[in-house]
Amino acid sequence: MWSLKRAVTHLWLSSQSAARVGRIHTPHGVMDTPGFVPVATSGTVKGCDNLRLMEAGSQLIFCNTYHFLVHPGPKVVEDAGGLHKFINYKTGPIITDSGGFQIFSMSARKITNELKGKIPSKYECEIQTHRYLFDESNSASLISLNEKGATFRSYYDGELITLTPESSVMAQKQLGSDIIIPLDILPSIDNQDMMATFHRTHRWQERSLQTHKADPRGQAMYSVIHGGMDISLRNKSMDTLFEMPFDGHAVGGSIGSNRTESFDLLKAIMPRLTSTHKPVHLLGVGDTQSIGSMIGFGIDTFDSSYPTKIARTGRLLSEGGTIDISRSEFKSSHDEPIDRTCGCVACKNHSRAFLHHLNRMSELSFYTLATAHNVWKMNDYMRSLREKITRNEL
Repeated sequence: MWSLKRAVTHLWLSSQSAARVGRIHTPHGVMDTPGFVPVATSGTVKGCDNLRLMEAGSQLIFCNTYHFLVHPGPKVVEDAGGLHKFINYKTGPIITDSGGFQIFSMSARKITNELKGKIPSKYECEIQTHRYLFDESNSASLISLNEKGATFRSYYDGELITLTPESSVMAQKQLGSDIIIPLDILPSIDNQDMMATFHRTHRWQERSLQTHKADPRGQAMYSVIHGGMDISLRNKSMDTLFEMPFDGHAVGGSIGSNRTESFDLLKAIMPRLTSTHKPVHLLGVGDTQSIGSMIGFGIDTFDSSYPTKIARTGRLLSEGGTIDISRSEFKSSHDEPIDRTCGCVACKNHSRAFLHHLNRMSELSFYTLATAHNVWKMNDYMRSLREKITRNEL
């Protein structure tokens, strides 16, 4: 049976830091590490089709179970032959999250007026009991939270959905992803609930792992290390989760409000994580400056929607940093691509002047070209980091 415990190979360990170069082997392909993982929320990166994503060199993508639960439903994806076939992604593995982050982070999202009238006030009171209602004027999607799981209303059609550790895992098995994230809880905004949340999220992860091990299907599962900025809690989380046979580990929850705090936290906890000789994933970090400063801790994969989000605003990665293509100085840059070192579809075929024009005119094709460019640059950046590690420069 395939598992990451036997399928991850670290090919090079830097003599200058804990940085490492490796390969994660999965049934759907290989991921070179350290690597960047684009967030393909509903099966595609916003603004960019999967053909362009594959051309940009992406080897692993991150899809969101929450959104597939809402639409079209895991059964539809399963009947299509799994996520890889459903979204026609052929160049590598897929990791899916549990749906937990979206449930809690979107709990204060406004819904349409039509749905607002369908939510009885008792649900709002129950949300307030758990202190997840950020604004009383909003109708939250989270309905209830207890030991069994979380109940929420679909933002798509208002349907009531209950997600438990067990049902989250089974949904991800229907999706057929290569790496599964167990259901965990975004910490409450009220410190009184912090410890209760901390203990519950670890019980949920244990239940998730038991469900996964009962029906592996060739998939792997990462744990999610919690504890916020409290180093003692992070260590307690690792003490608990290292006793369970997870195939890899992800660092979740808050890792600080700035790079300095994040750096200090990772410096404290990463030695224990790398000592497991299992892949380590950092959730939600994907800008080049942060990755460059954190790569020395031995992190294997980073996921983030940041590079693709900024692409849609006109901010494009280049050799010298980031340029804002909407600026008038690019209006006449007819003979210059975004980046001469880039091999993406935009740089091989179009000038800065044309992309400036597309951006200013809000042409939809701009989003595809800009997103493909930023993903290509992120993958190229990670390749350059791997080369530096093998030369012991990092």
